[in-house]
Amino acid sequence: MTLPNFILIGAPKSGTTSLYHYLKAHPEVFMSSLKESYFFSEDKYKDPELLAEFEDLFKDVKHEKAIGEACATYIFHGHAHESIKSVIPDAKLIVILRDPAERAYSDYIMSYRTGHRKLNVQEDDIETSFLNFLGEDNSSYFYFECLSRYLKNFDRNQLKVMLFDDLKNKPQQVARECFEFLDVDPNFELEIADKVFNKGGMPKNEKLFLAMESLRQAYRPALARMLPDNLYSQLRSGYSGVRSMNMKSKSVKLSTDGRKKVIDIHRDDTLRLQDFLARDLSHWLEC
Repeated sequence: MTLPNFILIGAPKSGTTSLYHYLKAHPEVFMSSLKESYFFSEDKYKDPELLAEFEDLFKDVKHEKAIGEACATYIFHGHAHESIKSVIPDAKLIVILRDPAERAYSDYIMSYRTGHRKLNVQEDDIETSFLNFLGEDNSSYFYFECLSRYLKNFDRNQLKVMLFDDLKNKPQQVARECFEFLDVDPNFELEIADKVFNKGGMPKNEKLFLAMESLRQAYRPALARMLPDNLYSQLRSGYSGVRSMNMKSKSVKLSTDGRKKVIDIHRDDTLRLQDFLARDLSHWLEC
């Protein structure tokens, strides 16, 4: 039975797809072809058939020392940490965090464009809808609070916290730190191109985007299990290329007033995270 010995647990819209590909490029690292299996988001591990399906994601492991899975929503899920602890108690955990205001708005836009949030609003009114949504309970998205749940089940040395800004500006350094954390050769040099993984924003052709998204959601799990890793990677790369070409070049950003509202909601948690990491996060609190 082969199971992962490390997991990339999040956060959504924070560079997890890029980091997944950087880790996957290392010859001593095996990443499951299926990103976002959501296996630990529910009590699936208690079902022998579902556990067998999950194990099947790692059937192609050969000599790799670090065996990984990536699911960006694990950090926010209330019980994923308990599920992971039950199945892989010695797992190493990697998390990458982004400015909370930017991340939350980007994630909301993703839900809007994929239809996961049935919003009866026009594109120009998305920010208003987002800010109204913030009136609901946001504590489940507080970074420090979420990490604290994990630290009740895992030792501090099992957790590696990275920042999106560092990944964006110093990708090789971030990758090297992750390689060191995983006890694989830290001197492996990435071939980093200008490719943007999982580009955000709004699509040029909404019908094309929704059709592609529907097909991806319907067939992705089965294809990841059926196809050889290299063939599935080529298929995913082709899909990503078409998807990127269909995205508008202009990014969607929060207004200054909107950003201030999000900052105020996350301020206390951000300050606690800053102390925990011993990193200056004051730029997350600036409008």
